[in-house]
Amino acid sequence: MPQHDGPYSFGDLQAATEAIDTLLNSGISDHALHARAREALDVLNLEAAAPCNKPPYLEQFADSWPPSPAFTVKSLFESMLDVTEDLGLKQGFRYTSAAICVFSDAAHPVNEGVERA
Repeated sequence: MPQHDGPYSFGDLQAATEAIDTLLNSGISDHALHARAREALDVLNLEAAAPCNKPPYLEQFADSWPPSPAFTVKSLFESMLDVTEDLGLKQGFRYTSAAICVFSDAAHPVNEGVERA
């Protein structure tokens, strides 16, 4: 997995947790946070993001766990948002949205130049 030199690395759980908490406590509305998360996920549709959206390592599990050809990282995160929203888990929905934003920011080389709310 390539390393990114964003404000924290993917392997730095403490920094990611703090960034999520900071975003959750920033006063951003649920609507704005959700919109920002959806925009971050839309970046995964870009050709440059294809290796992140359909990671090649998933193919190594094809014999024991064949994922749907439609499976993408984007679809996984959208499902997490949809389930928390459908079940009325407001805090889970908000946390999932914030986590998506934080990890999208950490992957900034993929989403450079993409305008967000």
